[in-house]
Amino acid sequence: MIPSVYLLAQARAGSEIIYLLTDSGNSHVYSGPGSSYETQVRGILSDLSPCTIARSQQVKIYDGAVEDFSDSFYLRFSLINMNDTLAQILQLFNRAGVEIDKIHQPAHQVSRETPEATRQSLVLITGKTQRNVIEAIIAQISEKIKLSTVHACFRFIRRA
Repeated sequence: MIPSVYLLAQARAGSEIIYLLTDSGNSHVYSGPGSSYETQVRGILSDLSPCTIARSQQVKIYDGAVEDFSDSFYLRFSLINMNDTLAQILQLFNRAGVEIDKIHQPAHQVSRETPEATRQSLVLITGKTQRNVIEAIIAQISEKIKLSTVHACFRFIRRA
């Protein structure tokens, strides 16, 4: 038995593990399955090799400002009075020039007769935009639209 505080206790049967001690004294542990010819650990070692060569040639990392990139976003709302509140939210997105790719509403029917106190979920998937634009829209929603609450906002990565 190996106590769990030891490095070897992290290795599972059939896996490979690397303990890497850097020049600065920091240590890193990498592990991966060792069940194929193209093991992950071998890949990690080959990726680390160019890093050490580059360091010896004094290659500098770019330290300037990086432009904000565009991406799609997933937003989940809780709304009261779905129809009117959704219209107000969509107007804010439209004014900011953000396209809406998908809207997912609850499966049950919603109408003007639905009780006002009933909160309903709504999910929006935006077109590609910058994060600072989304943050500005969320700030406007929380300031101007009192019948909605933003519960989540995540980058939405599409896989082809």
